[in-house]
Amino acid sequence: MSTVQMHLPSLGDGDIEGTVLGFMVNEGDDIAEGDIVVEVETDKVVMEIPAEASGKVQSIHLDVGASVKAGALVLDLETKGAGVVDEDGKTEAEVVSEAIAKNTSEDATEHSAAKALNQQSHLREASLTSAQAIEEPTQVGNIPAGPSVRRLARELGVSLAEVTGSGPRQRISKDDLKQHVKQALGNNQQGNQSRGLSPTLPDFSQWTEVRAEPLSRISQTTAANMQRAWSEIPHAWLVQEVDITDLENQRKALKSRLPNLTITALLCRALAKVLIEFPNFNASYDVQNQQLIVKESLHLGVAVDTDRGLVVPALRDANQKDLSGIVDELSRLGELARSAKLTPKDFGGAAMTLSNLGGLGTHVIYPVVNWPELSILGVGRAIEQWRKGASGEGEWRLILSLTLAFDHRVLNGADGARFLSRLKQLLESPLLML
Repeated sequence: MSTVQMHLPSLGDGDIEGTVLGFMVNEGDDIAEGDIVVEVETDKVVMEIPAEASGKVQSIHLDVGASVKAGALVLDLETKGAGVVDEDGKTEAEVVSEAIAKNTSEDATEHSAAKALNQQSHLREASLTSAQAIEEPTQVGNIPAGPSVRRLARELGVSLAEVTGSGPRQRISKDDLKQHVKQALGNNQQGNQSRGLSPTLPDFSQWTEVRAEPLSRISQTTAANMQRAWSEIPHAWLVQEVDITDLENQRKALKSRLPNLTITALLCRALAKVLIEFPNFNASYDVQNQQLIVKESLHLGVAVDTDRGLVVPALRDANQKDLSGIVDELSRLGELARSAKLTPKDFGGAAMTLSNLGGLGTHVIYPVVNWPELSILGVGRAIEQWRKGASGEGEWRLILSLTLAFDHRVLNGADGARFLSRLKQLLESPLLML
């Protein structure tokens, strides 16, 4: 008999933190390798963590509601076999978990982690996998700072170019960043708000009974992202009305073959075609180096409303999928989103986001760009309106309202107008799109 310590694996790219939602096992339970033992919620997904070996649960080291990171000790498992053990008496799982845990340290580097892992010569495959997960502090735009410092700066809306580093080669630490913020607090309220620092709320209990309801991690992340996007991106909006009468007739005609065909799927199809023609919309703005990062692949973010908050998984390679493929993938992503089964690989890298609130009755929406994307398309409810037809006679037509929000630093009004005009042309001429 031997004891194996189970640690949390990586929760995603970077120093991701999660919350323990609940355990699927109790102390004393016999479990098999692969059984789900704990659920952890990150800022995007709920992850089900499986057991790394079979055995009896000796002790559980985490509490429900606790904040955790990769490498945290989950439980002790009594196993019948000793498993693969290195010269230090450590199992393969322990070696890999320790390497992942090192990744959560601000001062961990790819060099030191790789050196430690390479000592486990008979675990080369596991070592290679872990070494690839190690993130070395970067020096983007000649501003030396670690990933955690850059993330904190983004959340606060602070440009690292304004911060003086006290470390070697003027490396910026969290203390340097906090000191910069404290100095900013001494300026004026307007300056504070521009850096994402909100004033303290008044004590509402002097007027009414109150209760505090903590936000879920997804809602916290959404709030931080919206604050950053609103404070950093100069937004511009263009609204376009589109006659989708023929498109809706085509959608109904295809329902027998594609029962899950929605307007959202048709919009994804049209957007994929338009984005190929307007590559500057499939890009992100690198402020520090004053350049556009243009993406070769074309992924579409699709906003999904869940009972845990708004999530935006990516429809991968949208331009390479036919209509049936788009319908199937949207159905899969929607089901996973609503059941909290999306994984980190389902997010990120999108050209732009599509947010369709028409099903909730909203006519026109003015969305906020989902940074680091440059644009977002907001879709309202289609409404029947009396319009003059090609023959000159009046008739009822189905009119859809589209709102394009974009980053006015790198995309101008003419860019947006041409983009919407081409999108309108495709939606009003289904044969061109399908």
